[in-house]
Amino acid sequence: MGNELIAKIVGRGKLSSVVELGKIKIGGLGEARTSRANTTYRMPQKHDYFTITGMSRDANGNLIEDTALMKSLIEDYGDLDGRLRNLPIRVMSDIPDEILVSRLCWYGNRSLGATSDGQQVTWFRDPVQPYPELKPPRVEPWRDEMLDLTNHKGEKIFKLHFIFACSIASREARFGGIYKFRSTSMISFRQMLAGLHDIRNLTGGVLIGMPLWMVLRPMQVEVEGKPTTVQVVHLELRGSDIQEIQQLALKNQQLRVGFKQSMDAIQQEYRTVLAEPGAEGPGEAEFIADEFAPEPQGSGHDYWKLASAAWFQVVYSARKLTGPPKEAFAVWLKASGFDGPFLANNHDQWTENDYVGVMAAIDAEANPSATPSEPKVEPSSEAGETGPGPIPF
Repeated sequence: MGNELIAKIVGRGKLSSVVELGKIKIGGLGEARTSRANTTYRMPQKHDYFTITGMSRDANGNLIEDTALMKSLIEDYGDLDGRLRNLPIRVMSDIPDEILVSRLCWYGNRSLGATSDGQQVTWFRDPVQPYPELKPPRVEPWRDEMLDLTNHKGEKIFKLHFIFACSIASREARFGGIYKFRSTSMISFRQMLAGLHDIRNLTGGVLIGMPLWMVLRPMQVEVEGKPTTVQVVHLELRGSDIQEIQQLALKNQQLRVGFKQSMDAIQQEYRTVLAEPGAEGPGEAEFIADEFAPEPQGSGHDYWKLASAAWFQVVYSARKLTGPPKEAFAVWLKASGFDGPFLANNHDQWTENDYVGVMAAIDAEANPSATPSEPKVEPSSEAGETGPGPIPF
């Protein structure tokens, strides 16, 4: 009790928690690419196999693979092609909501815009253009119609994010910490949650200590009317027969009766370390946004400025400006960063082609992958674990 009290004091109210050992991944970020507007971005890559990483990142911001653990797992459980698609795991709670935590999140401009648990929503940015940061954040009751909120490009801003935490039951299992699997796939979320409840029905509510497996498999779905193969994750409980499984569950229950108080403390630690999506710090939020809501970087143009493109279109439709509107446009153009090649000429004498040039630059900045030789493709949330493509402010 003394140690926990001291830990709480020095941690400013935070309890000591189980160590996060690494991540369970089925993809990541691809190589850096350059858009027509000379901005850099990295589109998510999807894999049809698991990769286990540690918590460290390389110079490019990629999580570093745990090669020793992967080697032992592939030797014991790998498929014939040398890939890992069946992962033996254990969980530290019998309660599904403590194992699988979900939130509705809005990420953009490499930061968190809002998060909701389905009861209330916390806004870190205003959802109305130009999406200013809110200090302090605004909290209000969640309304179902918020799920249909869109940005200036007509894309829905909220997306499901969930985290599943477990130990990996490898040859030399590390039971002092947990690994996290994060996804935005609605199919995987539904199947994993349903799997936890089904397993509890078989075991009388017991999940701790049961031989569970994370399984990655292909699934045929329709995306915009076209058949597509996606990779989804589900959970399995494996055993020779149901009686053996139930006997193991009963044994685990009896074992815990003798040290119930200790188990309660362990589960409290588990709840502490399994922070919900959206609770990460700014640094980690950048990596999450890069993978799950990718955007071009390096141009110096913030997306709240690009959002003013809608206003620019109004100005553009007027073509020739005089007085305050012309001055306002010049101020906006300079603030947006698009004044370089265009204000080299006197904007008082702009032609229609000058306006078209600015609009083309804005389009290229907001849609970096939409080049003539490479059409822009934005996968849906059902088309993979990363869900839709860029969600710019």
